[in-house]
Parts: sequence; structure tokens; C-alpha cells
Amino acid sequence: MNKIDFVVQSIKGENRSFNQDHIEVFKINNFHLFMVFDGVSSMSNSYRFIRNFIESFKSELNKFDEYELNFHELLHEAHNKVLEENIEGMSTLSLLLLSESNKIAKYLNIGDSRIYIYNNQFIEKITVDDNLLNKKNILTRSLGMQDLCLDDFCLSNIEPDMNYLICTDGFYNLMEKYLKKYFLAINYKNLRNIARRIHSIQNGKNIDDSSFILIKNVF
Repeated sequence: MNKIDFVVQSIKGENRSFNQDHIEVFKINNFHLFMVFDGVSSMSNSYRFIRNFIESFKSELNKFDEYELNFHELLHEAHNKVLEENIEGMSTLSLLLLSESNKIAKYLNIGDSRIYIYNNQFIEKITVDDNLLNKKNILTRSLGMQDLCLDDFCLSNIEPDMNYLICTDGFYNLMEKYLKKYFLAINYKNLRNIARRIHSIQNGKNIDDSSFILIKNVF
């Protein structure tokens, strides 16, 4: 059985009055669930929307079926409940589901946050940004949209036993600019040193909120 180690970090953007990103990590039976949210800053209640979505999702977890892996149904139901509250907020969601014993790895991406797989040789984006090609600040899918259906919450399979990076656009925009420095940092062995180094690289440069979860499989 492999061990899953992870580190999280969320930093308010230099141009933001408060941080609208949010990170949640759950341990559900034999599964680790990692969630990264990026609230749409143009809507003042996005953080409240995220908070209520998480609470609604938690209330659905008693319906979790470890054999059917019905997370898509729980997420969809939680989203519908929050929509009924008519909160003027929206958010991206990047989600990774890992199993320690069953060698299961699944992911979901709604919006323009991202999930990467990596090792000491490469880093590769596995998600597709849900935004307009020439207007990247306009999302084509996000939590809070009325037309999201059950299929939008279906998880996709990914190779297990990888290292994973889940992050918001405020993080990867800087990473793309300083890719070599970030790549060296995320391959440090000590997770605390990874967080410290990334914080050092970002210091004073992160205009937008910047959040990430980095997950390593240890054998």
C-alpha cells in the first residue's frame, strides 16, 4: 500500500481585498478527496457560495457508495441545493479522488483551475480550461451556473501512483512565467520545503489569489 502525502497553500492576491480561493481535503473511508475552489471575484458572494456548497456536499456524504463511487451524484445534488439558495456567486472546482488500497485515481475540473501530473522529468496538464479562447476571464462552465447537469460532475480516470498538482489560475499563471524555478521546487523531497520555496518565489508577485494542493505518492 502506498502512502499519500500532501501540502496545501493559499495566498491572497496583492490586488485583492480578501482571498476568494478555498481548499478542502477529506478522508472518506479508504479515499482521499482533494478540492480546490476559485471564487469568481466579480461576484461579491462567491466565497459564501463556496462555503455553502461545501456544507451541502458534506451533508450528502452519508450517501457515498464505496463500490459505485457515486461522487458525481453527491456533487450534483449539493450544487442543486445551493442554487436553490439564490446566492449570487460562482466558482471553479478542481477535484482529485485517490484511493490508497484500490489503486483508483479520478478527477473532475469545472472552470479554469487546473490539475497537473508530474515527476522529476516532466509536468503535464491533464485538464481543459473552461473559458473562451480569446477572453480567458470569461468562464464557459463554473459552479453557480444553472445549466450544469449530472454529466458535468462525472469524474474521469487518471493513472494512479503519480504526483499531482491542483491549483488556481493565480498559481499557474506565475508558474508558467517561472516554470524552471517551480519545477525544481515541486520536486523537493520535503513538503514543507516545497511550500516555503513556492511562497518565496511568489512573494510580491501574485496579483491574484494563489492556491495549490500538491500530492505525492510515497512507496
